[in-house]
Amino acid sequence: MCMRKATILSSTVVILGWALWLLPPLPASNDPSMDSKEVSELLSQAKRNAAQLERDAARLESFGRSNLTWESHVDQTNLIKQHVNNLGKLLQRLHDARSEASAWQQNAVDQITPLLQEMADSVNASIRHLNDNQDRVHMPEYKAYLKAHYDLASSLSKMISDHVEYGQAKAIYQQLEAELEAPGN
Repeated sequence: MCMRKATILSSTVVILGWALWLLPPLPASNDPSMDSKEVSELLSQAKRNAAQLERDAARLESFGRSNLTWESHVDQTNLIKQHVNNLGKLLQRLHDARSEASAWQQNAVDQITPLLQEMADSVNASIRHLNDNQDRVHMPEYKAYLKAHYDLASSLSKMISDHVEYGQAKAIYQQLEAELEAPGN
């Protein structure tokens, strides 16, 4: 009896597998050439947040060349952590809207995800270092964390900005193309 159930179950799985394989892939959106307005707006918000993150990471990196107390470093690192968390919330919303996104918008989300995760990991490592080494904020190892924060924040900001600018240029191109194809032109 158990053998028969296993055979039926495995046959059902094979049939289900073939059925899924034969189904056409789901499109990214109703019209893959059309960008999602929601995703474009979320990317624009992410661009603004990433620019602020980059500025605050540059400020923190400059702390490594000063005699500020470790508490100043903690305050600035917490500010950066807030920016990373805010970007994480936006990224979650981007993932939620991914099914409506055009191909380039999906690519943007896919590229942002690992870089933001790396930034979060770097910030967490920096926080651990500060907690464990309050008297070592001027050590070369800690300065390397600060540089890594800035480099990652700068790369993230540029990447998001490039995607947003691409989307804007694409929208202008499509608008001009539509105007050129309009009857009477």
